[in-house]
Amino acid sequence: DRFRRNDRALTMMMLDLDAGRTSNAIATARNIQKQSPKNPVGYLLEGDAHAVGKAWKEAANAYRNGIRQTGANELAIKLHAALSAQNVPGEADKFADSWLKEHSKDLQFRLYLAESATARKDYPVAIRHYRALLDNQPDNPALLNNLAWVLGQNKDPKAIDLAEKAYKLAPDQASIVDTLGSLLVAKGDFDRGVELMK
Repeated sequence: DRFRRNDRALTMMMLDLDAGRTSNAIATARNIQKQSPKNPVGYLLEGDAHAVGKAWKEAANAYRNGIRQTGANELAIKLHAALSAQNVPGEADKFADSWLKEHSKDLQFRLYLAESATARKDYPVAIRHYRALLDNQPDNPALLNNLAWVLGQNKDPKAIDLAEKAYKLAPDQASIVDTLGSLLVAKGDFDRGVELMK
């Protein structure tokens, strides 16, 4: 019954956000928090409602409050994104460092950091996080592929070895074949690279 009530509240909240009634949506999120204070959903919804209006400081506060109540790593990811969007130099990095210090096994958060660093072309940071992830999962073809691609952007010759390893582990995954093919072409091995990309 409680889940059904939360489903209705979520539907109402989405309708409020679509109609621009942000304050109603936030009130609904806070009501969910009161009903289930140890469930991250209410805090995620409140933060997301603020984020829709680009009220990053308020979004960050909602996510932070949720972390204090629940310790959920999805809130940590959202908080880092809100701090990054707020554009206060160093604040997002400071939070990421402190979170990883306390939650060194949080691979989901580290993967988010690696992917977001890749998206903003901060390849040294992406490389550091992908290497840490591979320490835990050395035969993960997706991680090998992503690190190979990022190293390739940095013109690191080790990129091809990693891409080859990923390809051996998952020869049917298009993104992995594409990474290896493009790295081979960039190195000058056109025949094999083009053949793979075909």
